[in-house]
Amino acid sequence: MEVNSRELTEIELENVHWWSLERRLPVEGVERYFRTDKDRRERFIKVRWPDGPVCIKCGSGNLGIVETRAVFQCKECRHQFSPTAGSILHRSRVDLAGWFRAAEMIIREGDAGFSEYSRRYRVSSQTLADRLGIEYVAAHRLRKILLADMGRGGAGLMSEVICIVTSETPAGIVPDSLAHFDWLFAERSPPSFDEDILRTLMG
Repeated sequence: MEVNSRELTEIELENVHWWSLERRLPVEGVERYFRTDKDRRERFIKVRWPDGPVCIKCGSGNLGIVETRAVFQCKECRHQFSPTAGSILHRSRVDLAGWFRAAEMIIREGDAGFSEYSRRYRVSSQTLADRLGIEYVAAHRLRKILLADMGRGGAGLMSEVICIVTSETPAGIVPDSLAHFDWLFAERSPPSFDEDILRTLMG
């Protein structure tokens, strides 16, 4: 097999995955794009239920909203549930803003402190705890859940929630090929985020 057509290593495939997500993040940063709790909640609901929210208990789409608590109430079984109930965010004490920000940090800052080709360890739990102002245990759980969800083979709920830009691979480049890796690497150098976004992420 020729060098320029060899199969990618696992680490290179990891890079292709994360770099592809990075290209789909809002240019102005997630915090600027989703400015309010309402913006974040509506985006989460839209991605979780593309055809409209349904009861997590009985599956009915006949729902009302309890405005004072910002929860849905099923008109069939009367069950009340929040937009995050039953999802990877279920019963989390970290608010949506924290989840959005953590997901962006994991995607954007995976190379920090490691070689150019290794993103396997990504942002540390301690870094998340410090920047989000939460306990280490909560940050560790948050990180573990997000890496499983947004990584290769994961459900991709939170990456789909915050990655709103349409990014197309140039014609002639086969996804997950060496050419794809080389193109993504060239496109992301220098880093795609500006100093204001970096300052926001650093807290």
